[in-house]
Amino acid sequence: MMNVDELNRQLAGIVTVDSAQFEQLQWYLNELLKWNRKINLTSITTMNECWEKHIVDSLLATCFIDKHDHVLDIGSGAGFPSIPLRIVYAGMNIDSVDSVSKKISFQRHCVRQLALKNFTAHAKRIESLKEQKAGFFDVVVSRAFTSLDNFIEVAVPFIKPNGRIIAMKGAAVASEVDQAKLTLDKYGLVVDRQREFVLGDSKSVRVLLEIKHKS
Repeated sequence: MMNVDELNRQLAGIVTVDSAQFEQLQWYLNELLKWNRKINLTSITTMNECWEKHIVDSLLATCFIDKHDHVLDIGSGAGFPSIPLRIVYAGMNIDSVDSVSKKISFQRHCVRQLALKNFTAHAKRIESLKEQKAGFFDVVVSRAFTSLDNFIEVAVPFIKPNGRIIAMKGAAVASEVDQAKLTLDKYGLVVDRQREFVLGDSKSVRVLLEIKHKS
């Protein structure tokens, strides 16, 4: 069973979670599994796997996201990575978007119960947010929302001139980067940094890309 010391061991050198934040993360996962018995929020049904595939995985994004960034999470599902990020970084401002209303209802429930400020969950397609929020964000992030090529196309309108796109990908990321070269060139973007992690028991590979405008 996960405890705060083990969580911090798995996140060593990336971010540190305190005991109060750990309790919030534990409550969040308990709610996720409770709601999941009635509505489909996640295919992961064991607590240990939830910690690895949802919490640790989400918090890896802190390697490229600063604690005061204004973040847009596209295709956020049940709130990953946005809710774990907001629990750990109290100064972060987050807009979370998913087109599946039941998933946004779950997010709003958790945000209310955890009293998370500066967190707005939108039940809509990302395209409908463009007029209101274009050029608004320091960071646009997504976890398995779509191909890298498509994600860049969707994300670009929302970042500030000095903003970043954070793509959370698996082991086959090299081929996705190759396929996205024309799109990167089209917008004057470059993969500025890349970090690879291996998740706990499953040994799943997670690769994070930080994409920004060429300097």
